[in-house]
Amino acid sequence: MSDDLAISSGGAIAVDADDLRQAADDLAGIRGLLEEAVDDVDRARRFLGMAVSGLHDAQLQALRVRAALEQQGPEADRLVTALRTAAAAYDLIELRVERDAALARGGRTAADYLDARIAALSAEYPEAVDLAGDAVTAQQHTGDPALTQLVLLAAMMPVLFNVAWLAAAIAGVRATGLGRIPRDPQTPLRVPAPPMTTVPPSGPAITTPPDTLAAAVGRIPSGGEARVRVERYDLPDGTRAFAVYVTGTQAFLDRLEWMNMPANVQLFTRQDAASLAAVRAALEAAGARPGDSLFAFGHSQGGMIVDALAAEGTYRTEVLGTVGSPTSYDAPPDTLSVELRHHDDPVAALADGGHPQQVGAAGSFVAERTADPAVGPQDLTLAAHQLDTYLETAALVDDSGDPRVDRLQDRLGVLATATRVTVTEYAPTTPPTAVPAPTPQEFPVPELTGEVSRDRGGAAG
Repeated sequence: MSDDLAISSGGAIAVDADDLRQAADDLAGIRGLLEEAVDDVDRARRFLGMAVSGLHDAQLQALRVRAALEQQGPEADRLVTALRTAAAAYDLIELRVERDAALARGGRTAADYLDARIAALSAEYPEAVDLAGDAVTAQQHTGDPALTQLVLLAAMMPVLFNVAWLAAAIAGVRATGLGRIPRDPQTPLRVPAPPMTTVPPSGPAITTPPDTLAAAVGRIPSGGEARVRVERYDLPDGTRAFAVYVTGTQAFLDRLEWMNMPANVQLFTRQDAASLAAVRAALEAAGARPGDSLFAFGHSQGGMIVDALAAEGTYRTEVLGTVGSPTSYDAPPDTLSVELRHHDDPVAALADGGHPQQVGAAGSFVAERTADPAVGPQDLTLAAHQLDTYLETAALVDDSGDPRVDRLQDRLGVLATATRVTVTEYAPTTPPTAVPAPTPQEFPVPELTGEVSRDRGGAAG
């Protein structure tokens, strides 16, 4: 397992440009203080020169301090320039994204205005032009290690020649840009919700809110009947908040399974799918109403589903957490966006590195690492894409000490004030199995269970 964890603000923009400018201003201020300190050392040296000869050692020390300050001054100037150039590069990326969006909407006047700003900024910071281009290029190659591993695996084991075609197919799909969901996507024609039933919660009936990223990722259903977990939080002010956790693909063509391959294709091409309709129905059945707060987490196909839910705007998405998702949503400024990706995950590679600009609220982040750098048969099982592997990444993020993780935990902390928590898990409805009975048409009625409630203070109900 590789622990080369990198946490950034996402895409080609690793940090906030305003933060860089503020750092440059602060450093320039320190540079001024350095100059004042040099003057103070000179005055001290002159004073010591007039003092008794016993202070010779102090004079030498003052000279050393002055030399060190003079040496650090130019280095500080270079760093100030580098910070301002980097800020300009990130501004250029943002402006180019805005310009492209304006052109897509037919806004020629807005595009001309943005072109003028791009030209002015490029003239002021010519080195930022190449820096911006390099950042975008690097971002677009984020998923390349996954494709390289598949090609190497096909070379090592010629019988797996289809793996090379898979890598080529992924590269072609990435080039379409479908993995990047825009801020205001076209609303697809909705499909009816498929049959579904409640099931007992898998594992211990946890009825406390998640307080870390790993705790949230760990609630995504895995290995059991459930496909969707919904937690309802009744808050002291009478409002409600909901957390939803959605699993990944469970079958290829099983028509009774919503989380299948056709649903993957539909969601990736921005159509509605039975799996998305099921999650909508699960939230509604749990009592969610338009405008309620939503904390959404999904793995793989589940990531596409929660991205689509956030894009629809039915609920006020407070936190949007995707794990190994083939899509990346341009979340609005009031949504804290968290994306976990592995460089060697071919599914996450379909997002083509996500958006070049920062998305979501301040403190949003993308966490990436190479989960399994070795090339081998395990790549056929998409080891780097498995939920358990991403759960390890989530734990590394929690332990990273990155201040953006604190912002996520602050948002999750709102749920800790709930006076009542209700947990429900949902699964596809399967045909009942015939049992010996007086008439062949009689079938047992499946028991619908799975709701777990908890009043704060310990009362169950």
